[in-house]
Amino acid sequence: MTGPRQPKDMPGLLKFCLEATRNEDAPVQDPDKVLQEMDPERKKWLEEALSSMAVDFIEQLGNGIKILNSDTADLEEKEEVLDKLEDWLGNIDMAVNFHKIGGYSCLKSCLICPHPSLRSGASHLIAEISQNNPYCQEKFVTEGFLDLLVVQLDQDSDEHCQVKALYAISCISRDEPVALAKFGQLDGWSVLVKAVQRDNPK
Repeated sequence: MTGPRQPKDMPGLLKFCLEATRNEDAPVQDPDKVLQEMDPERKKWLEEALSSMAVDFIEQLGNGIKILNSDTADLEEKEEVLDKLEDWLGNIDMAVNFHKIGGYSCLKSCLICPHPSLRSGASHLIAEISQNNPYCQEKFVTEGFLDLLVVQLDQDSDEHCQVKALYAISCISRDEPVALAKFGQLDGWSVLVKAVQRDNPK
């Protein structure tokens, strides 16, 4: 069983603390109300705690990027990082920050690597990051990811990688005219028809 997601803002941190410390039968408290009524000194302590967590979180992202870009890290370690990134980047702001600290470079490395687990894992993560996130959708288009995903959908020898590429393309293109136009330029519609006609139950 995975642990609770790391809180990303003050109410989230407060909710995390309240849930961790309340008795089993105690009523659930409203974090926003508690925050308004909180002693200034305690509120300052919580703000400092959240700031420290944010720094640690960015450091973890940076370490993950280094591992995925490394030529010496083993496959299992890289697979574990991709799994962790999916959890860490569930927040839209964190997904944006991931791009701003250079995180997309490691996703591109995974897409063109020889290991199917990393190609499919990166495609899945791209899909998750893109959902309801126009900033990330646009960056994936302008930085050449749609090109790589269309090739993966069309030519990858691993069926799971093909499926994940289609998932990523769908999420990048959803309600994004620039992505759809680029997909057309890449002859993506023909590739899509070929993919649908394959004998693949997935």
